[in-house]
Order: sequence, then structure tokens, then C-alpha cells
Amino acid sequence: MLKKSCKLWWHLAAFLIITLLIAGCITDNGLAGTAGSETVNTYTLLVVDTAQRPVSNASVRLVANNSWLHKKCMGEELVYYAARTGSDGSISIPSDTFPQELCNLLVQSECLGAYITSYQLRESADTAADVIMVKKSGVLTGTVQGIGAAPSRVLLQGTDLSSSIDPQTGGFSFGVVPAGLYTIIITDTSENDDGKRLTGVGEVHISENATARKELTADFSGVIVDDFDGMLPVMSYLRSGEWYIVKNGDVSVSFPLERSDDTLYIPFQSALVSSGAYSGNSLKLNYRTGTGTYFLIVGAQVGSRDAGVINVDTLSFKAKGNGTVTIRFHGEEDRDKPQAMHKVTLDTSWQQYTVTWDQYTVIDPQNSSASWSDVEGRMSWISFLPGADGTEFWLDEVRIEGITMQELILP
Repeated sequence: MLKKSCKLWWHLAAFLIITLLIAGCITDNGLAGTAGSETVNTYTLLVVDTAQRPVSNASVRLVANNSWLHKKCMGEELVYYAARTGSDGSISIPSDTFPQELCNLLVQSECLGAYITSYQLRESADTAADVIMVKKSGVLTGTVQGIGAAPSRVLLQGTDLSSSIDPQTGGFSFGVVPAGLYTIIITDTSENDDGKRLTGVGEVHISENATARKELTADFSGVIVDDFDGMLPVMSYLRSGEWYIVKNGDVSVSFPLERSDDTLYIPFQSALVSSGAYSGNSLKLNYRTGTGTYFLIVGAQVGSRDAGVINVDTLSFKAKGNGTVTIRFHGEEDRDKPQAMHKVTLDTSWQQYTVTWDQYTVIDPQNSSASWSDVEGRMSWISFLPGADGTEFWLDEVRIEGITMQELILP
């Protein structure tokens, strides 16, 4: 009896081992629908028209959202996933084909219309499909003139849509564009180590079943660092990520925002006011002591630690106010913080100010006779300093000449 019992247990154990081995083989071959111990999730989208009928053969793409400009400047792929809907209008997207981040979902049907939205894929699959209704598309046409270079293509940020520019007329055209608000980016025809140069030229609103026309000027001689309206938010693609505002002017800033008591960081949004150079927002700063208003400085990183700001030749900005404001390029403390400064006297009405590299007064702890060319490779920050008690000023349209958008995209 004991021998029979042992033999039975032996057969049972062998059966279990063989079963597990077979299950493992099935999983390894992908037949069991799992990858290791994790379920392979798919996200189902159902594309329909306004009458709720399935739309077959519609193009569906997931395009980089927050990292769009960075990827474009670095020559990286913008589209995480692309496929077409089946005869039932559905499409299943494997969750491991793209990063788990906010994407722009573009759906285009040549005969019916288009759709775009920001889309956050869920961490786990859902049995119900997300229904996407295509809408009547818009049309964008226009012309582009180039300054400093010949423009070659028009890009719509957040999409993979582009249009070539006619070299003779400067004309361009987009035939099927989802309704929405887009930032327009222009590329030029000159090639360099980083590929084509880019410049941003503003916003365009596309309405359903309507044609928008834009007459554009692509200025490749420099880059608008910020207009404080969010139209061309180059600052959000820099390594520093944001403008900063601090209480003490004699400090250099490193991120993340943890510093000792010598620096008081103030929310950037609190300094934005709706009295810009033309319309929209500008940045207002004060210097008043003893009244609860701090000595404020606005600044940001505009060059890499390794390359500095060697291609900057001109800084321009719009400003108004009283007193003076000092523009300062500077490095970091652990690099002996070289500085280059220039003071301008403000006018009570909006003026454009331009400062060239030869106007700066250079201070270098390593070299008392240093010039701009001696320190430009060690400086990577810019700031604006109100001059004295009672000074207040408004700042708008900060622009750096001599560089391209790629050079502001830091690793």
C-alpha cells in the first residue's frame, strides 16, 4: 500500500511539472497573452463618424506632446504608434509600443475629417473601447518669407503634419487638419550638424470645415526665448525648465529648487500681468525695500554647462518702466561664476532694447582683463536686475540673436 501511495504521488508530481513546462512554453511563444508575469494590455479605440457609423481605414497616430520640440530639434521620432482602423472602425494599441506619458492622438480620414486630442493611456486595459468621433477638418494655407535663411517646411507643433514651402512663391498648404490651436514651426534649407534649423512664428487656430490663411515671416537670425504668453514656450524645453524669480541678486541658481535661506523663490505666475508690449502678458518686477515688495530678479538657463553661450551675439527685449535694469549673463558658483553685465535706462513707454556682446562689462575671477570671448563658454544663465529702490519695469519678448532653437534645447 505504501509503495502504491508513493508511486501515485510520483505520477502526480510528474504531471504537475510537465503541465508547468507546457504552460511556460506557451507563454514564451506569446500564446498565453502574457509577458513574464505581467499582462500585455491593449487599448481599444473605436473611430466613428457623426452618425456613429464605424470609419474604416482611418489613420491613427500617437504623437509626442510635451517632448515634441525637444524630439524635433534632436532629430528623434515624433510618432510613438501608427496604424489604420479595421473594417469595424476599431484599432487595438499594445501598451508597450510607446512611453506612458501624455500623447497627442491624431485621427485622419481623408474623405470624412479629422480629430486631435491630448490622450493619457491608462495603466491597465479596460474592456470598453474609447470612442473617437472624427469631425470635419479644416484647411490651412499661406505664405512664408524668410529672414537669414530660405524657409523650406511648415510644421504644426504636437503633430506629424507638415507642408513644403514653394521656393518661388513661399506658399504652403495643409488639406486635412483637425480643428484646434497650433504653434507654427518653420524649418530652413540650410544643413548643419544638428540638421535643419527651426524657428517658431506664432499660433494659428483651425476651425472645422473652414480655411485659415496665414502670412508669416520666419526669422532665422535668432530665437524668441519667451513672449510670456505661451505661444512659443522655448523655456519649458530647457534643462532648467522654468524662469526663476529670486529675492537675492548675488546668487546663481541650480535646480531642483532646494536652496538655503539666501534665496527666496517666488512663483513665476505671480509676476505675469496683462499689459504686454502689444497684447497679452508681460512680466512685471519691482525693487522696493521695506514695503513688502522684494528685490526681484528674473532669469533662466539659456546655455549648456559644457558649451556656454558662445553663439549669442545680440540680446533684444521689449521693456518699459522707471530707473534702470541690468542685463546679466553669468555662470555657476562652482565655475567661479564669470559675469557679463550691461545697464539700460528705462522709458515709461514700451521700447525695444538691443544689447550686443561688445557692450557688456565682463567680470571674471580667473582673469581681471577678460573680455566676452574669454568667458562666453563658461556662462549659461541670463537674468534681469532692477536697479534701485523704487524701480519697477515690465519685460516682454526676450529674443536672442545668433543662435537657433536647437542650441537652446539642452541635453
